[in-house]
Amino acid sequence: MTIIDGPRISDRQARALIVAAAVVCFWLFALLAIAGALTARGRRIPAYVVAVPALVFLSVVLFVFETPRYRTGIDPFIVMLAGVALVTAWDEIASRLRPPWSPARARRASTAAARQG
Repeated sequence: MTIIDGPRISDRQARALIVAAAVVCFWLFALLAIAGALTARGRRIPAYVVAVPALVFLSVVLFVFETPRYRTGIDPFIVMLAGVALVTAWDEIASRLRPPWSPARARRASTAAARQG
């Protein structure tokens, strides 16, 4: 028997909880990865880098119904894109919290003006 926060549960129930948590965690990362792929930073990733996980997904995962051990080749790309989403969100929140006269905001505005003109 395994004890998790007081009530006793069997080892089988503990494993089932761990598996369920792993599935939820993967889908959260997958949603973050999709958000990261849709950001400006995510769109700057070269096409050949994006093609690798897409080809692995199409060649393996679709045929084995997303068994985690066959998904391991895609996981680094999912984590990378999830990180892109988190960094973009962090930068956006930080830029809103900065005062309008801060040097970082002025630098960002001058860079944006240089790109447009």
